[in-house]
Amino acid sequence: MVAKSGVSAAFLDFVLHNSLSQIVTFPTRGSNLLDIILCSEPDMVTTVKQSDSPSYSDHVGLECKLAIMKESPVLSNKIQFNFRKADWEGLEDFYSSFDWNKELLTRNFSCSQMYAAFISILQVGIVYNVPEHRTSKKSKKFNTKI
Repeated sequence: MVAKSGVSAAFLDFVLHNSLSQIVTFPTRGSNLLDIILCSEPDMVTTVKQSDSPSYSDHVGLECKLAIMKESPVLSNKIQFNFRKADWEGLEDFYSSFDWNKELLTRNFSCSQMYAAFISILQVGIVYNVPEHRTSKKSKKFNTKI
């Protein structure tokens, strides 16, 4: 790739410097590929297609779908859960009714992304069905002469 003008060269430098990938692979105006979608994580893009919505331009509309998980509560090392009082039926219902195929297998996740998504789903089930363990902040005083 060679960019001749200052603006084109600056844009190309930006794209290369930030490791961006062009996602659109089909013509967007006539037989030319003129419209772009740039992404630093191409594995997150599950679909790029011509939009079915009417376009008010001489370019085709683009539709892009990303595999992004909703952020779930992150379990801190400071939080302790009381699994003795867990709602085991609630956990079973949550995990058995969860659409694992849709959330994990139909997405183009890398192995590490799939593992992170799996752990996130497990954490959500725990947060909703296992109470936090409350510890007493009172310190026990011992006789120092023992």
